[in-house]
Amino acid sequence: MPTPESSIRVGTGAGFSDDRIEPAAELAERGKLDYLVFECLAERTIARENLTRLKDPERGYTPYLVERFQAVLPACMKNGVRIVTNMGAANPQGAARAVRREAKAMGFADLPVAVVTGDDVADIVRKNPQLPLMENGEPVESLIPRMASANVYLGADVIRDGLATGAPVVMTGRVADPSLFLGTMLHGLGWRYCRRPGSTKWISGTGLVSPLPNWNRCRSGAGSTNSAVVAEFRVGRTWPRC
Repeated sequence: MPTPESSIRVGTGAGFSDDRIEPAAELAERGKLDYLVFECLAERTIARENLTRLKDPERGYTPYLVERFQAVLPACMKNGVRIVTNMGAANPQGAARAVRREAKAMGFADLPVAVVTGDDVADIVRKNPQLPLMENGEPVESLIPRMASANVYLGADVIRDGLATGAPVVMTGRVADPSLFLGTMLHGLGWRYCRRPGSTKWISGTGLVSPLPNWNRCRSGAGSTNSAVVAEFRVGRTWPRC
């Protein structure tokens, strides 16, 4: 296991599916980053991509996946920046194959991509139609005819484990938004989920990184500036930088 760093720099490359690409390319080139995180998934978009995958089993990932990797991968490889993203949406394995194809075309043959799966629980739901809905107590079978997707929110530990493989890219489907960032800290800073009863130390860290995708949305996507967000995390301190 690599020795934890005393600090890491994490850049937010996207805060939603259609976010602009140029700020991420600038971060990859000049941000002096350790990690570049793309948060591109929402409940609506994962349902949309699941429907896309039904039409084409090789699709089902974020539509701008290839364009984003074309823009940032050369600089990330040159500068040692690792990419963490949920652009895999409903098909993280298909997304990884697409990234590897594009990487090969750019001269990065056999690019390792760590793929996180396990969030898709649609088959489990279909096999348990008797389960009650929390909202009204009705059996889940009442929703199955209209169900586009069913996913659980995976945690930061799967990001940590993906980074532990050494792959330059970690590709996920549905994980909790803060987990994309917190996972880089579990890996890069040696943080751990706290198992002591009553302790909230790691929960505080989660709350700290929760706004990062939305900061980026205001600064580099839906806003009118060309700036993007970088947060420098140190052992004991965190400095958000715009």
